[in-house]
Amino acid sequence: MTNDLLPVLSEVCFQRTVTLVIFLFQSCSSWYPVRSESTKDFISLDQTQLMLEQGTTGDVTCSLRKGETGAVTWVDPLGQPVSVSNRSRIHYDRDTGRLMLTHANVSDSGYYICAFNLTEGCRDADAGRRCNVTLDCRVYAMPAYLIDGIVILVINGVLLAILVACFIHSKVYDQRLRKYGLQKL
Repeated sequence: MTNDLLPVLSEVCFQRTVTLVIFLFQSCSSWYPVRSESTKDFISLDQTQLMLEQGTTGDVTCSLRKGETGAVTWVDPLGQPVSVSNRSRIHYDRDTGRLMLTHANVSDSGYYICAFNLTEGCRDADAGRRCNVTLDCRVYAMPAYLIDGIVILVINGVLLAILVACFIHSKVYDQRLRKYGLQKL
């Protein structure tokens, strides 16, 4: 039975280790938020990627280029407009363009689009690139490593017990050989 269980536990430990490494890599790569702003863009984000642990809160602000007037609208990953009601878990403020995700779930992950209202400059063929900006939102669930830790402790305990038993056996064997004047084989 232990022979069947060991590959399964090894696979689980490997998957959790890979998940942790990916999380750390993504976290480190998002330390310095990149502004998505150029001279042609009407709209920009204060960060293009938002990484949240499940159950936490995060926000991103979508702002207009200086001198532009109008409103921004947020669209969720399913293509539905985000609510402006602060009673909603995911909502935004029309005045500031700030998107809020409270008590984030893994299902909230995806690409949120902040769109500038259609003005003269946003009606030409090149408008989508200059009047919409995309936020890459990733919500992750940190795995619990309790079971992995217990398995590792048990395996190490068994190995230590085997080592001690082998050491004791070796000493007892040597003493018996010396007592009876025999040689090792």
